[in-house]
Amino acid sequence: MVRLGLLALILLSGVLSTHGESPLETLLSRPHIPLDENRICFSDHPDWEHHPAERIRHRYDLYKQSGCQMIRVHALWRAFEPQEGQWDESARDTFLDEVKRSGFKIKLIPGVMMEPPQWLYRKYPGTRMIDQYGHYSRNCISHWYPGLKELLASKLRRILKTLETKDMLHQVEHVVIDLGPAGEGIYPANWTMASIPGAEVRKEEAFACYSPLAQQDFRREMQKKYGGIETANRAWGTAFEGWDAVEIPQPGTIKGKFWKDVLLWYRDSKRKTFRLQIENVVECIKEFNLQAKPMVYLPGQSLWPEDIEECAKTGDGNHRVRLMIDNEYLMKLAHSYGCILQNTGFENVPEVHAMKRRMKRDGIDHTQVWGENAGHLRGAGNPVKLANIVIDEGLWGLDYTHTLFVFEEDSVTPNERLPELVEAVRLLRQHFGEER
Repeated sequence: MVRLGLLALILLSGVLSTHGESPLETLLSRPHIPLDENRICFSDHPDWEHHPAERIRHRYDLYKQSGCQMIRVHALWRAFEPQEGQWDESARDTFLDEVKRSGFKIKLIPGVMMEPPQWLYRKYPGTRMIDQYGHYSRNCISHWYPGLKELLASKLRRILKTLETKDMLHQVEHVVIDLGPAGEGIYPANWTMASIPGAEVRKEEAFACYSPLAQQDFRREMQKKYGGIETANRAWGTAFEGWDAVEIPQPGTIKGKFWKDVLLWYRDSKRKTFRLQIENVVECIKEFNLQAKPMVYLPGQSLWPEDIEECAKTGDGNHRVRLMIDNEYLMKLAHSYGCILQNTGFENVPEVHAMKRRMKRDGIDHTQVWGENAGHLRGAGNPVKLANIVIDEGLWGLDYTHTLFVFEEDSVTPNERLPELVEAVRLLRQHFGEER
């Protein structure tokens, strides 16, 4: 669809004002078609959640006038516990007070796996997920850290207890299951990596499985699989003298069965984390008696069926394998626990088609999937197009990410894109209203 500018929207809507109102004020004053379900979510950039109350309130009032029903809320462990053992329940009061005042339904991300407090990495080096270059992620705890399930569960409960004391849990409609960087079930992307002093952020992705704990886990799992080292050597074409000598090789240094075993172990390590985190959230929803559904993010691209086989032949891996974007497995696992899904790059329509084919094959209802655009201007620049993808592909609703793209740099003055977002909401409300 051709992107609609402000003037085009005004003309299409027939709302050229003759009463002194601005075109935007006229658009915002139009009545909204009522909906029985919440289908429209706006997501501020997480940094905006630290703004002064009046600025947040101004935006929320605009969102309400625009027809928004739900907002995404980040409740991160690092915000509440900046120092070990010092839990500060008032750390987000300014923001959370405005969320409560607004009355919006909440799509909650209790961030425990993603963006943990930095003291965790300093005091407990085993929590670092180290890549092939020796860099570690600032944005994800290691899948091989002992006691990971208990750590994540305890911090999740503490976050929910904090929100309970603020009488906010009744607003929560979805609880996003934090599976990794930005909540997604991927290995740390290049933008999440902290490195040795002086190193620069890389453009390419890396394998994130070179910490001592990861190496130990690989040896342990391979010993379970092969028993004696002689059996493994025959399968791999190697000459290790014992299991203590086995190490995950650098990409591109070995091909075939050994590297395929590395890739499958790398994939399965993350699958274990998927399950334990889903179970943590599902258990907490019951424990806190939340009237909310667990939600799992599906990244906007996924492994191809042939990826691991092809990468075993080269001894390396493309970006899908390095991040191990295991959507097909994840959607089936999420479905088995009663989770709903959110595609986090649904402007990639071919991937949406692939997702729907897989869901149809596996008996999963694709109409329960939210569409979220990637959080950059390429993904967010045309809200009307995004609304039409939701409609054309039969998705549940739109989570517009991030609303910084509809404001000027001061974060309160609307730019020319806000009227387009208002029109996108109108299209969605009309579509879903007709389905009632």
